[in-house]
Amino acid sequence: MAGETMFSHNSDLKDEQHSPAYIVQPLIEIIKQYHKDKTIWCPWDGEWSEYVKMFKQEGFNVVYSHIDEGKDFYKYEPENWDVLIGNPPFSNKAVMMERVLSFNKPFAVLLPAIWINDSAPSRLFGGVIRTCRCCCSIKGQVLRVITLN
Repeated sequence: MAGETMFSHNSDLKDEQHSPAYIVQPLIEIIKQYHKDKTIWCPWDGEWSEYVKMFKQEGFNVVYSHIDEGKDFYKYEPENWDVLIGNPPFSNKAVMMERVLSFNKPFAVLLPAIWINDSAPSRLFGGVIRTCRCCCSIKGQVLRVITLN
């Protein structure tokens, strides 16, 4: 873990940073409790992703896709998956969340805290968040897990 940093994807958009292991680890512990036997889709990742590597290492069935492989999140969906997990690109958060919600399946996405103050979450979630688990982590240490009903 020492020295791990988020790294930029080599794209013209400069629209993504990839999550290091210390960001993924606390999420694995939460997902194990609820979705151990489910197939995870990582829609913004390749085999190099810590999400893909670590979830596979923990015994999860993982499918992944990335726009660089011709699998645009807004146009592509794998045939079989149960839970969406990942770190989406920086831009178009509201449009991305609309697509995530359209699947009507469990999801965990890494979003900046400031996004909660935007009007989009209230609009997208109908003003009510029924169940929200929030895991705040810094370098592998879970600071707080919040559940809202």
